[in-house]
Parts: sequence; C-alpha cells; structure tokens
Amino acid sequence: YNPAVAELISVKLGGAASGFSLAANLDKPGTARLSLAGAAPITSDGAMLRLVFRLTGRTGQRTRLAITSASLDEGAFAVRVRNAVLSVR
Repeated sequence: YNPAVAELISVKLGGAASGFSLAANLDKPGTARLSLAGAAPITSDGAMLRLVFRLTGRTGQRTRLAITSASLDEGAFAVRVRNAVLSVR
C-alpha cells in the first residue's frame, strides 16, 4: 500500500484464528509482515486477520492493497489471496 494514502495502525486476529499467536512487523511504511501460529487446527470459516487502516490521503486518492506472499501450514495447503483497493472519500 502507498503510505502517503493510508497508514496501517493495527492488526488483530479474526474469529477463525481465535487462540492463535500473532506477530506483526509494521516498521516499514507501505509494508506489513505478518505471521500467525496456533497449536490447534482452524475449524471454522471466517477472517483470520483484521487490518485497521487510517486513510491519510486526499479525497479521491486510492492505494492498492497487495498481498505478495501467503502460505498455510508451511506450504502444505493451497492459498488463494485477493488484493484490494483503499479509497479516500
């Protein structure tokens, strides 16, 4: 994401990752490195993570939220990710 348009202010566990540990490195503006770990398997549908952004750009500006890498169980399962766009209104 473009740090001139949005600021990632926090990362929270979603319901599907309840009980998991979360490590978040937000030190580099425009980039987030996130890791989840849990001893028990995920047993429900739903969000694994919730990202909270503060939009700092001007009205009409947009930034692409791109997921560049994702894996589950150290690559044992296929992962499908979807990118998004954040828009300032």
